[in-house]
Amino acid sequence: MARGPSYRLSSEAIRDQALFAAGLLVEKIGGPSVKPWQPPGVWSEAGASGGDYKPDTGEGLYRRSIYRYIKRTAPPPMMITLDAGSREICQPRRLSTNTPLQPLIFLNDQGFFECARKLTDRCIAETPESPAAQFTHAFQILTCRPPRDGELKALEELYASQLARYQKDPVATRSVSGGEGPHRAALTTLCSTLLTSDAVITNR
Repeated sequence: MARGPSYRLSSEAIRDQALFAAGLLVEKIGGPSVKPWQPPGVWSEAGASGGDYKPDTGEGLYRRSIYRYIKRTAPPPMMITLDAGSREICQPRRLSTNTPLQPLIFLNDQGFFECARKLTDRCIAETPESPAAQFTHAFQILTCRPPRDGELKALEELYASQLARYQKDPVATRSVSGGEGPHRAALTTLCSTLLTSDAVITNR
């Protein structure tokens, strides 16, 4: 098992993993299909019938991806970008691709940004002693291992650069952290970066 092939997680697993790490995943089994957030206008621009997509509220936003409602003529952009099928035909095997659009999903999708914010809150609450302890904790939550020396150095440099940026830009700080200060904004950006990192989305 230690020498098994590495592979990128499926779109459903990546989303569910982010929700679980953030403490948002609703693990209730069964029930009707749900509609988590997706960009507005996808259905209407595709000419789909039945009106435009309206995201659910409450726990419907955080159910497991297996319960997600999918319209075959206008599938969720996030899932298609991460190689999920449109469900128009049988797909016994998915072929994984690597494109520039994929990291843009993690860095800009509202659902992943909310996960980054909630993961930040979790790390601040569970490891209040220092920023280094907090982003190390975030790495361990997402990868199930401590960061290696090179990874830890990269995290430290990213946090320091983002902290310096947000200390000079109150508007951006409020936009990212919700008004909680430069530290939370910098840590949110770091958690958002971790969610798209190879160590998190690749199973080895």
